[in-house]
Amino acid sequence: LLGGWEEPPRTPREWAEQVVAYITEEVGEPCVVVGQSNLCTVALEAAALDPEAVKGVVLLGPPAVEALSLDKSPEAIAKVWRIVGSPVGAALFRFARRKPFLASFSKKNLFADPALVDDDYLDVCAAGAADAATRHA
Repeated sequence: LLGGWEEPPRTPREWAEQVVAYITEEVGEPCVVVGQSNLCTVALEAAALDPEAVKGVVLLGPPAVEALSLDKSPEAIAKVWRIVGSPVGAALFRFARRKPFLASFSKKNLFADPALVDDDYLDVCAAGAADAATRHA
């Protein structure tokens, strides 16, 4: 969100810290934070981190409750990061950031009307996924 980091945020807590900082420093008043899919964890973490800044949370298409759990053991978290940071994780990211995959996934999972998945939307998605380091977000 705010940028300027040497390493981008990698955990829901690190992203939540960015959300809270943005609300506090830029918006200047309490906000409702919207999280979609796996970013629901960031919205929940931001609300837990600073309930004064986050006056509400909206969760759109949250993943399974198990994936949303903020109470994961350090071993479970480390396991996920080992996979994400491995050559297998890099290969999965390279596959998932291709426009045909983004189009198919968006039409099946994100949009009520698949006709709204157009080239402009896919260009934004592809640009956001161009940096392999963002696979940790």
